[in-house]
Amino acid sequence: MNLLINEKRRRNTYFNLALEEALALQFVQSDLDFAVRFWENSNSIILGISDLIRKNIPPEILSPFEESFETSETIQTKREIIQIARRSSGGGTVYQDHSWNLNFSFFINLKKYPEFLPIPKSYEILSGFPIRAFQNQNIEVILAGKSDLSMKIGDSILKISGNSQFRKRDCLVHHGTLILSQKLIEKVSSLLLHPPSEPEYRKGRSHEAFITSLPEVFSISKFQTDLVGILSEKNQTKFSKGSLSFWKKILKETYRIEVEKYRNKDFIFSR
Repeated sequence: MNLLINEKRRRNTYFNLALEEALALQFVQSDLDFAVRFWENSNSIILGISDLIRKNIPPEILSPFEESFETSETIQTKREIIQIARRSSGGGTVYQDHSWNLNFSFFINLKKYPEFLPIPKSYEILSGFPIRAFQNQNIEVILAGKSDLSMKIGDSILKISGNSQFRKRDCLVHHGTLILSQKLIEKVSSLLLHPPSEPEYRKGRSHEAFITSLPEVFSISKFQTDLVGILSEKNQTKFSKGSLSFWKKILKETYRIEVEKYRNKDFIFSR
């Protein structure tokens, strides 16, 4: 069975990350083949699993967040404070905000699709799906570096999407974020330090010189429809929303993981 998750409701960052892991943990035993998820975060800095928190976030942004902890294990979330989270996948630190980003995720049953086991090959194949969806809107996008989706503008290659992966219990989770607004780039420049490591094609460029947003003609709804259509064509099956009993189990697991892991101070500040 293939699963489609198109979330309209705004959720906090910690819930969103926990849901990805909960789905991965239950994916294979629920006899799922492939899933695609569309979702958004609000006012959040998200570290990669190995990112050094103080090497990526300025102290003036990090300090108010540190002070917002009620205890050593629980975050008191306040709207005026930027949420800082750590995901289970690799890649660099990103800033996301509602309506300025669109996140997409693929979940793949590796027992049924062993061709996705090699990491470089999986990035190549999975990047091809959104690239085809962009082409349907006459937007030319290429895979740059290990996992970035980028556009060639003049003599420059500019990043429009960072992508990363993690694997749990024979489930591959591949997620990416699309930059929808130039306003986000202004925020990135003020909220994130220059990354300690970078892909070769970045060549030391600042955030403003390295990333860009998708053109104004880009249609989110068409992208979503086309991407699901491309995946349906590959899998030769339609996507469903999942049963109520399935989602009850997933949400129970999500709330547990959110509290025990993603809101846990030790996990966020682990590096």
